[in-house]
Formats: sequence, structure tokens, C-alpha cells
Amino acid sequence: MGRDGAAPMGASSDGRDSDAASTSEPLPKHPWRWHPSRSRPDESDSHPSWLRRRRHLLILSDAGKPLWSRYGDEGALAGFTAALSAIVSFVGDDGDALRSVGSLGGRTAGDGGAVGRPHEMTVLRRGPIILVAVTSTGESPAALRRQLHLLHAQLLALLTRAVERALEKSSKFDARERLLGGGTEALFGTLAHSFTWDPGTWTRAWLPLPLPTSWREMCTNALRDALVRVMGGVGEGALVGALITARHVVAVANADPKAGRRSSSSSSSSSRATTPASSSGYYAGIDPDDVFLLCNTVRSSASFRRNPESFAPVCLPNRDANRFVYAYVSYLGGSTPVGERDGDEPGGPGFDSQAGKHVCLVLVSTRQDAFPAAAEARGKVEERMLREGLLDRISARVGGKETQLSDNHVRHRTSEQIGDAIPGSLLINRDIPEAAGGGDVANTPLLHFLYIRPLLGQYLTPDWSPPLSGRREQKRLLRAYQRVFHSMRRCHVSGDASVKDWDEDPFRTRERNKSSSGDGAETGSPLAAFFGGLRLTGSSSDKVDADVDTDVAATERRVHYEVSDDHVLLGCVGSDFELYVALDPLTQRGAAVAVCNRLCTWLRAEEAGLFATC
Repeated sequence: MGRDGAAPMGASSDGRDSDAASTSEPLPKHPWRWHPSRSRPDESDSHPSWLRRRRHLLILSDAGKPLWSRYGDEGALAGFTAALSAIVSFVGDDGDALRSVGSLGGRTAGDGGAVGRPHEMTVLRRGPIILVAVTSTGESPAALRRQLHLLHAQLLALLTRAVERALEKSSKFDARERLLGGGTEALFGTLAHSFTWDPGTWTRAWLPLPLPTSWREMCTNALRDALVRVMGGVGEGALVGALITARHVVAVANADPKAGRRSSSSSSSSSRATTPASSSGYYAGIDPDDVFLLCNTVRSSASFRRNPESFAPVCLPNRDANRFVYAYVSYLGGSTPVGERDGDEPGGPGFDSQAGKHVCLVLVSTRQDAFPAAAEARGKVEERMLREGLLDRISARVGGKETQLSDNHVRHRTSEQIGDAIPGSLLINRDIPEAAGGGDVANTPLLHFLYIRPLLGQYLTPDWSPPLSGRREQKRLLRAYQRVFHSMRRCHVSGDASVKDWDEDPFRTRERNKSSSGDGAETGSPLAAFFGGLRLTGSSSDKVDADVDTDVAATERRVHYEVSDDHVLLGCVGSDFELYVALDPLTQRGAAVAVCNRLCTWLRAEEAGLFATC
């Protein structure tokens, strides 16, 4: 494939910052999309602009050969990567392992005064492969190691563990040629770009498309029937199927009937949500990282978008990092989103040129000769979805027209896309009732939230809306979410494999945290542990539930509360969910807790429509 072509800058007004330059200058690139020019292929380690980059990500062999770099040309960075390899090896010779190095020196002004945060280096070693992050973003080592882990997983998704065995056998093996020969710059570039803009990269979760339950059940049943009845089920190699859009996952189904079984949740009497009881511990029996990597591979590949049907080998590292499976990819509805336009940017106008309305079908099989069966299954899925009107309904939802999540009285109203909104997500002023903290910015202190269901491997977040319309404000809040998320560790969440410190290699050991929940079902309101952790006393507006167990170990911190000039940020970790809420910085503590309580109650009650639980 080679390097994907770049769309001309300024072709779209999407992603315009609040502090954008004058109209005479090119419009800034959309922050949610990776653009080929972002890789700066003309730069090297001696280039001043390369040295000023805030987040460098590199993959190299233990012999010092560069495999991939987020910025600059890999060939021009050979000296830099050789020095990095020597440093890592020097520490390893003493029987230790280099994990991070802080304060590598900050950028200085002409008079010697510091004007930037010093860079820090984080290292993750996986056999003969070394992954390095050199950043001045202020992200924690745990967050950066998580990013490096995903980069390694994406490498395995392309080449399996065969690349590690080849490097171990011969240091002269040129893995970079293998990568660049497949046109993978867009794939790694979009993944690196998502570290800033997609909470799924650090929450170990994927973003579902909010849909009425009956619609999602019909989509899931169509996928399951295609896998079992047309492709022959597990006995014939059928593995998993998914329907995805530009930013969301509509539905996932497993060919194994034992995977993704539903069981009632007891976390809230008003909640109709379900918790999977599959063998893998995740929804539909597939690891959320594998779903995330599969979606990233499909969305960032120009060849998938150009061809009406594609069939390609991929690896699901958390399932089996040593073997390929085969993915059938096709866009439903009679047309592909790109056609023959070479100027479309990866993950950009090509995929969502019409408000992201295109639905992509992905069918995964373990058999190399599964293309005919998958093509037949595609016809059955498309025919069924057209007959039941699902494609039009999903397109309307992605276009921001569906205003209700219930099956009855679905109203259509085109919403105004504000800032860098993600088509299809919730809007605080449209989808969330005022009783739950929704409404216009003038009537609610709620600015944004992040709601995670670890056992489902899914998360939910609304579209951006004022006053979070600018790129800088959005990035600052996402970094705050990430900081709080990693600081709370969440060791008590049952079945959460993302608690690991990313030191051991999960693809080798396959060890998972199987300990039971440390606190059991919550009592009282859904935020019972939250109120108990805050110890709110002394004010009539700060009363808490009387039946709250406040004996919470310090090592299991459940609540975070902070006030800054930008927002009031509350973080709450329950027995089977996590909620992070940003409110207006003038919000009083009692009012902030009240809004979070109402929002959490509404989210728990609406989970059947918000998450893929079919």
C-alpha cells in the first residue's frame, strides 16, 4: 500500500480550534484524525522541530535498528535508536531493567529561563523489541507504559510473534522493511494519535454506539446467524463478527454460543444492565484490546476503504499472539466510503465523509479459505439489515438525529455539531434529561463525563460542547481523566486485567487477575462508596446516605475530588463501574456530588441502550 495520500489542509472545517489562526492561514487538522503529514518524515534527531515534539514514540530492535518512529524518518534516526539500545542494554547487563528516566532537560528560552516541562523517558522491553516514549506531556509512567504496550500489541497484530522469533534468531533481520512494505505508517500513526484523543487506549475499553435495545439485538442476531448458519460456526473456523462505524462499535457477536452469556447485575436495583459470563471474562468472549486493535486496523487502512470486499490476515494478540486469523471487511449499503479517491486521509473524510454514516462489517475466521463463506454471510447480513431498516436507523443515529434511546417514540432532530464532536455519541443538552444533570450549558454545571464498565470492556463519553469547544481545553480534560484513572489503580474491580503494571508480557504468561470483587454489591444509591469516600459532613447540602460502609482501605481509594481553574473533577470507582465527571469550576462540593449522583443513577438505568450488552 505504501504511505497513504494526504488530503489538502483546510478541506474541512472540522476540528477547528477556538484559538485558530486567521482565515488566511490553512485550517488546523481535525484532532480526531491522523494525517500523513503529522509524521514529519523530513525531520531527524538533529532537527530543532523534532527535538521540540512533546511525545516521541519509537520501536526498535535490541540491536538498535529502528522499526518505527512517530516523528521523523526512521533511517535518519538510526544513530539515536542505537544510543537508546545501548543504554537499555547497559542497564540490563547489571541484571536490572530500565523502566523510566525523569527530567531529561527542559526547553529553555534565549536567556536560559525554562519555558517547557522536562522530557521523561519510559521504556518497555518485549524480548528483542524495545519500545520507548520520550515525552514532556506530564503523563505518568504507568500511562506511557500502557501506550507502549498497545504499540507492541499492534506490531503483533501485523506480524505475530514471528517477528520476535526472527529478531532473536538474527539481529540482521530487517523488520522495518516488513512493516513499511505493508504501508503501516497510517496504522501506527492513528494508534499513536488516539493516545491523546481516545480514552479507550488507557481505559482498556471500546466505544459502543448508543442504540435502542431492540435495534442492537437485531444487529447482534444478524451477525451471530451469519457466523453460525452461513460460515459454519466454530467447527468451520468462524470466530467473531462486528459492525463498526467511524468512531463506534455497533455490535459484536461470537460464533461460540458459550461466549458472552448474559447474567443479571445486582449492582443497582434500577439497572437493567448485564454482566458477561464468558470464558474470557469480557463481553462476547473477546478481549477489548483485540476489538480496539481490529477496529484501528480496519479504520486506518486505505485498501479496506477502497475495495468493496477485502480479506486479509490479522492477529488478535490477546487470543493467540502466534497465529494469524483472517478478517473479511466490507462496507454495507452498496458503496464504499472512499472509492478511488487517493487524497483521503486515513480515518478522515474517506471514512466519515457523510457524517460517518457508513457501516462496516468485519467477519473473522481462523480459516484461510473462508472468503467465499464470509462473502455469502455478508450478503445475508446486509439483506437482513436492509429489510429491517437497521442501516438507515444506524445512519440516522450516527448523523445525530436519533434523540431517544428507548424503543418507543423515537424522534428525529438534526443536532448541531459543535467543536470536535464525534457523530453518534451522546449530547449533554440533547440526550441527558435535566433531572440527570443534562441541559444547556447555562442550566447545568455538567461539562463532560467518562463512564466505564470494565467487565464489558466498554466506555461511554458525550460529544464535546461549550465551553469545551477548543482543542486545548479538550486535551487538558482528557489528560486529567487519564491522570486520575491511573492514580486510583482500581485493584478492587473484579476481573479487570488492566490493573497490571505492564511489566510482565501478557501474551506470554496469559495470567489474569481472577480475584473476586473486594467490596461486593454496593448498597444504597449507586454512589454509596463514593459518598462514603468523600466523608462529606458539616453542611446540610452535603448529607450522605446513612447506610454507607465507610471502612475503605487506603490502598483501595475509590474517590477523587479536585478543584482547578478549569473544572471540578470527581472520580468514583464502584464495584463494577467507574465514573469521572467534570463540572463548572464554580460548582460547590455538595452540588457537584448531587449532579454526579443523579447522572450515575440515570446511566445505570439506561445501560441497556448505552452499551452493547446483547
